[in-house]
Amino acid sequence: MTLDTSTRAQLLDQLAGIAPGLGVAEDERRDQADFLRNFLPLPDHARALEPDIFLILGGRGAGKTALFQALDFPQGLEALSAGQKVALPFRPAETTWVPAFGRAHSDFSDFPPQEVLRPQLDPEDRGKLRAFWLGLAVGRLLNRLDRTALGVDWAAALEPEERACLRETSRVSRWLPLAVDHLEDVNCSLDRLDKVLVQRGQWLFLTYDELDRLLLSYWDLGPPIRELLALWLDRWRRWERIRPKIFLRKDLFREEFLAFPDASKLRGHKVELSWQTSSLYRLVAKRMANAGPPLLRYLESHVRELPLRDVHPLGLLPDGGDVGLRQLTETLVGQYMGTDKRKGVTYNWIPNHLQDGAGQIAPRSFLKLFSLAAERSREKATELRGAALLQPTDLQGALMDASNDRIQELQEEYPWIEALRWPLEGLKVPASPKDFRARLSQTQWSAQAQKTLRDASPQTVLELLRNIGVVTVRTDGRINVPEIYLHGFGLKRKGGIKRPR
Repeated sequence: MTLDTSTRAQLLDQLAGIAPGLGVAEDERRDQADFLRNFLPLPDHARALEPDIFLILGGRGAGKTALFQALDFPQGLEALSAGQKVALPFRPAETTWVPAFGRAHSDFSDFPPQEVLRPQLDPEDRGKLRAFWLGLAVGRLLNRLDRTALGVDWAAALEPEERACLRETSRVSRWLPLAVDHLEDVNCSLDRLDKVLVQRGQWLFLTYDELDRLLLSYWDLGPPIRELLALWLDRWRRWERIRPKIFLRKDLFREEFLAFPDASKLRGHKVELSWQTSSLYRLVAKRMANAGPPLLRYLESHVRELPLRDVHPLGLLPDGGDVGLRQLTETLVGQYMGTDKRKGVTYNWIPNHLQDGAGQIAPRSFLKLFSLAAERSREKATELRGAALLQPTDLQGALMDASNDRIQELQEEYPWIEALRWPLEGLKVPASPKDFRARLSQTQWSAQAQKTLRDASPQTVLELLRNIGVVTVRTDGRINVPEIYLHGFGLKRKGGIKRPR
């Protein structure tokens, strides 16, 4: 494949498009075929599908929402099975997946607004919290389940007016008092449904995602999430074929946050989504292979150690091991980030500069790095030689842009982070705890930020930043910030990357 100026421009356009929007699952809520062509099943996904697993943990951008959405597609289970070459513990035709909370392929209009829900939930009233989750589940099932398919009216315990009220899932002030007063009928309906599922040899999975959007205040989330987990632990032995899949951010599953006495019982029921370096490169290769004929021909011509196989309904999947993935990066950029290995081996440099304080890498940041680098490369494509599409300086500049995007992503879930940009700008890290806290003490908190931060003291904010991987503490006590957050906050590091021209 000859790479003239026109061909390179075409390839770079397609490479720039492998991360539409911000590269997040929420921006890629399209039709099934497009979604599955971009989706890469992981070994952790297969584990998450096991009936005994109901808690799926992951950091911001770890792929929880992508898996949640995949399960709501008719061919989602087939894709997960085919992509992993594993046998599922059930047949897709025997399962029904109902989003009990979270947007899936719709919006949030089916769920109570945050400002309406908060006055309805007393954090000290466990009975009411439990009635909320049970009533919401029944309402979602009434709207999504076709009772004729089961051959029986599983909700016969509910009066017609009770059903009509529960169906209006967003109008919590109407149906929650009903669920509290008629909790026995609500429970009987689910008991009946489970018996029908057992008789039919079928499974029903209720999925929960974006639980951080349940209420406005971060600190108000603990009681309802704790009760959701407690509810499903209680129902584990009562119901055989109704199972939950709860997708939860790691920082929301901290013992001090949830104050959940039975958290240890969840050990055998949870899995944590994480991305290995090889999986991240496979994701890039998969998106390139399915982006269109030009990039596909490029891979087939220049990255021959990375064979591709067509897997329905996922599209083309990269096979092979580390050798093919290294060849991909060396072909795209070069073996080194400079003239020799002193500047870093490209294959290692990329993940090393994208990992957070916990050593985790968000796939969206990985995709965005290549996408942003391709946009930069288009302006100077005539400088490229051989089969290269990117230069090391393109990646270095894209890292700074990806860092800024990553901060914006975090702000969606932690709005208070925006207020830290001004006081932290220009600080050189690693910094002493005293200097770092002094900068934090200069933060001017907005009224909205104060709602999400019960305690805005510098020490508390520092601990929160550490919990979500934004800062690390070195053995000598100094505070450091990973590269993926460094540039977004305007921080400096001696010998760090300079913005390319």
